[in-house]
Amino acid sequence: MTENTQGPSIPAYYTKAVDAVGEALSSRGINIAPCNVCHEESSFLLTDGFVVAPLSQVSYPTMQPGPNMPLISIYCSKCGNTIFMSSIVLGLSPLLFKKDEVPNAGAK
Repeated sequence: MTENTQGPSIPAYYTKAVDAVGEALSSRGINIAPCNVCHEESSFLLTDGFVVAPLSQVSYPTMQPGPNMPLISIYCSKCGNTIFMSSIVLGLSPLLFKKDEVPNAGAK
């Protein structure tokens, strides 16, 4: 897995995330290559941020604030196959920011 070099430059704290995700996967014996859709060997990239999936007790989407699940998103640069993995289970909680700690959150 490599960092995304196709888009805008990744902020320094995401570069740290790329290394941490790679280490978390390899320490658990998880190998995401080759892609299970197109079978490309070295095509997976880490997206430039975390995905936060809202959790709901109902089967329809709501716009209410509430609990969420922080995920990492890894995608195949050849076919677009995307894998979501729990950042909590992978031990990446130290990389997650609390609302008041997010760098440049108020920047425009």
